[in-house]
Amino acid sequence: KYLRHPNCSAGCLVVSYAGRKGFRNPDGGPNLSFDQVIARLKAKAAEVQTQQGGRIRLTVVGLDLR
Repeated sequence: KYLRHPNCSAGCLVVSYAGRKGFRNPDGGPNLSFDQVIARLKAKAAEVQTQQGGRIRLTVVGLDLR
């Protein structure tokens, strides 16, 4: 909702990674790679879009700075 126009129905989450820390798996499995984190976030965004009946558009962009 930060800097969001009241009529906005699209959003983009930009995630950057500089390689300093790993990513803990919330399901308790082995740690995730940056690509796996981005894939999970994209899947969640697609799920939310479907739940909203296509009224909103969401995307996730990963910037690997290593």
